[in-house]
Amino acid sequence: MGFKIGWIAVKDSEPAAIHKMLSLSPSGEREEFPDSPIAGVELPNGWYLVHFNDFLAPALEEESVSRVSSLGDVVACQVHEGIMVSMASGYKSGKLVWSVVHNAQEALEHLEIRGSLPAEFEGIRSKKFQEKVQDDEGMVDYVFDIPVDMARAHVGYRYDQALANESELPFHVLEQKQSVPDPELKETSKTPAWMFWKK
Repeated sequence: MGFKIGWIAVKDSEPAAIHKMLSLSPSGEREEFPDSPIAGVELPNGWYLVHFNDFLAPALEEESVSRVSSLGDVVACQVHEGIMVSMASGYKSGKLVWSVVHNAQEALEHLEIRGSLPAEFEGIRSKKFQEKVQDDEGMVDYVFDIPVDMARAHVGYRYDQALANESELPFHVLEQKQSVPDPELKETSKTPAWMFWKK
């Protein structure tokens, strides 16, 4: 089945403020890997990351991520290995700065780009397309890794790799609070192209 996850990371912001913005609360439990539905971790480079074992978690929707970026620079990443869709995006002060989406349902080479991409993009894209060219069998989706590696280049986190962390249980288990929908978060009527099953 593979991973179906998403995460959002905020730079130089207090975890409590991020929890409040996302209607989350610490359960008091900790774990080595983010196996719980929602878990948070403080990374040594100043990012605080919230990991969701839900590819379509409401907190990962564009309006939500945009609002969280009022607290600090934000990078978000979503991965669905079952349908080979991956995406990464960067936000600053409530605005989308860049995004990269790969949808293998369109093509193995599919890559949708928006905004002003960081300098790392060209190197990551060139490396993955070169690996694809060198693969004689052509059965591996190398482009899938481009958004994932873009997010890792900024935050230092990859969903399928262990953290280099001093703590044996670095992840704090988080719980979703029951809350009234925020009227400032307006539902968008446009379905992204990669959400082909909703069309």
